[in-house]
Amino acid sequence: MNMRSSAGSCAHWLGEVYTNQKSPQLDKARKQFQTVVDDYPNHSRAPTSLYKLASLQAQAGNTGEAEVSLHKLIKQFPDASEAEMAKSMLKQLNGD
Repeated sequence: MNMRSSAGSCAHWLGEVYTNQKSPQLDKARKQFQTVVDDYPNHSRAPTSLYKLASLQAQAGNTGEAEVSLHKLIKQFPDASEAEMAKSMLKQLNGD
């Protein structure tokens, strides 16, 4: 594993830790997932990080941002399992 790959993994897992704490730190989690998306777009965890970011954006009431993230996920990673989940979340956000 090279340094860029390690840093991408670290940012993803930090996001998971912040999300799943007894008292979640969702702003910190969003920043970590955003780091993976922005700085490590080809990392194996990028689709998952993008989906998690969209979920946290929607949870915070930022549905516009969530929709942008979901569309980006579907476009950049059409074959990822997260792309199907993104389509489902988009339907939910749009009330379909």
